[in-house]
Parts: sequence; structure tokens; C-alpha cells
Amino acid sequence: MLLHENIRQCRQTRHLSQDYMADKLCMSQPTYSRLESGSWLIDELMLLKIAGLLAVCPEQLRSGSELEFMAAVHSSPDAATESIRQENTMIGSLSETIQHLRAENAGLRKLLVYLPPLHQAPNQPSA
Repeated sequence: MLLHENIRQCRQTRHLSQDYMADKLCMSQPTYSRLESGSWLIDELMLLKIAGLLAVCPEQLRSGSELEFMAAVHSSPDAATESIRQENTMIGSLSETIQHLRAENAGLRKLLVYLPPLHQAPNQPSA
């Protein structure tokens, strides 16, 4: 599905009205309707605002992954459970990677102390 279709479907699954979305985005309902119909270009800032209102990340709206997950929950709870398990495994792996990178970053910062500055200010004569 296209981005505007994913936005509409996600809004509808959350039982939010176009009026509500338009109000929160400081636009009229007809303008918001054009956004969901695909006749209005959605820039990154607008996508971030919409994703925030729908409590999803922008990438989920681009790919439709949130919608696929919701469909899986309704059609097969076992598939939804497996999807959650896989995402939790990925989150654990990413957390480990972040901890490793933080430790590596701290080590590199300690090494910076021993490097000479790249640019030294010219000596200023004393007044």
C-alpha cells in the first residue's frame, strides 16, 4: 500500500476521526482528507507529526508493517506472538550492540587525551 493509504488505515484502526487528526495537525478537515487521498504531498515533518499522533514510527507508516502486525493479531494470535518474540530478540541484540559501542566510544575518548590538537591557535604576544 501507499503511504497515504497506510496512514488512513492506521488512523481507522485507532478509531480516530479525520477531524481529530486535522485539529491536532493545525489544518482543516478537507486538507487532511486530501492528505489521506494522496493528492497532497506528505513531507518528512508532517510524517513525523502524523506518526506521533498515531503512536507509530514513520517507517511503520511507510512500509505498512504496523498494519501487517495488526492484521496478524486479528487473524492469528500465534503469528503475532512469534512476531513479538522476534522483535524482542532484535531489541536485545541492538541493546547489546549499543552497550558495546558506548564502551568503545569511552575508550576512544580516553585515547583522544594523548593526541595533539589538530589546530593550534597562533601564539598571542603578551600585552
